[in-house]
Amino acid sequence: MNVLKFLYLILLLSASSHAGERGYIVFIWSDDESKKIFSNYRNEHADFINNRQCWKMRMGNGIDIAYTNLIPEGLGKDLVENALSGNEKSISKVQSILEEYNDENIDHGFDGMLSLEMEGDIMSVFSLPTKKLIKPLKFTANITTNKTEKLDKLLCESLSYFDSYFSP
Repeated sequence: MNVLKFLYLILLLSASSHAGERGYIVFIWSDDESKKIFSNYRNEHADFINNRQCWKMRMGNGIDIAYTNLIPEGLGKDLVENALSGNEKSISKVQSILEEYNDENIDHGFDGMLSLEMEGDIMSVFSLPTKKLIKPLKFTANITTNKTEKLDKLLCESLSYFDSYFSP
């Protein structure tokens, strides 16, 4: 009888340790330069020792899916810019479009949007989760050297804004 309880406990613990693990599903809004830098990051992504602690604190285990070229129907430049400037009606509309999006890769919508903007040596990331009406939060970093590693850290920090609403 104790053996059965032990096996049940092991089975329960091993199932729960992997249940719900997934990375973030994000829509990327960006200018061409930022999109290129992000694409290079996705192609070259490695485990950066200096950033491990940041990623360990995230609810998601990295970015699983990032749409950079496909723009969901209903999103346009004016709507996104108004949302990024804090217009609540626009924020709500963007969140609704992203949350309801689905295709062969995404069946429950995006977790949020990251808007990337490169200005000189500074990369800015505006982070907007799809849950709860909150204003986008801006994160910035100088990425002139070690671009991929610094972008990895910047993305990790910006995704912290998703964690309260992230549900793997």
